[in-house]
Amino acid sequence: LAPATKRQLVGRGVGGERPIPAWVTPAGANPLLMKASLKRLTKGRAPHFDQRGRGTVPQGQDQGLTEPSGSYQTDWVRALRRLMGTAIDGQRASFARFNRRQPYRMDLPGRVSRLVTPVEIFVDQSGSMGDATVARLLKMVVALVHQQGWQVHLTAFDAAIQGRLAVGQLRRLGGGGTRFAAIFEDLRVRRVIPTTPILILTDGAGEEELDARPYQNVLWLLTTGAKLSVQDPPGSYFHLRKDD
Repeated sequence: LAPATKRQLVGRGVGGERPIPAWVTPAGANPLLMKASLKRLTKGRAPHFDQRGRGTVPQGQDQGLTEPSGSYQTDWVRALRRLMGTAIDGQRASFARFNRRQPYRMDLPGRVSRLVTPVEIFVDQSGSMGDATVARLLKMVVALVHQQGWQVHLTAFDAAIQGRLAVGQLRRLGGGGTRFAAIFEDLRVRRVIPTTPILILTDGAGEEELDARPYQNVLWLLTTGAKLSVQDPPGSYFHLRKDD
């Protein structure tokens, strides 16, 4: 800097402990009006989740969602059923089996294993997913559970696992970037059986490389017409269609 400029900055307090009033508040400005203007500009910006590519930083958004008016077509259910397995969850009465204690009593039912279908469902709640989109996806999960009778473990994620959701709970958790690796890290930590069907509801915007081992029974449901960002994804993917 020129000597004259240095003397001018030193005179204003640069390099010392005194603040610089000219840099803190413009001359003649009202601090209260400036604070009110800043609050007005920033108010309501956080709930607007329409940006893509927010990187890999999670966000601690916790927001209730309103009931959506539309839903999604479920033509892909046949593809998901091909991935399904069954797990034993106790027993139930059935007349297709003899009663073990009184096998000659045809009016007494026997007992058979109760088979359930456990499904791991992950809902993308990153910043690129709109509130209406997330609400429709959660509503679709409720319809699937009621129609198919699946045992569902529902999880919200963005760049990290944000929390578990009860079926029917319209709530948004997260809002940061998207990182699909968090899903499979969570599955490995919980030691989920590798043959368990995994359903991922997302717009497809995330990383390109993904280590999904040992989980391959994965069905990606994309809410947009864009291609899935993962170059070699496990399983298969479908594009959801909105109801008219």
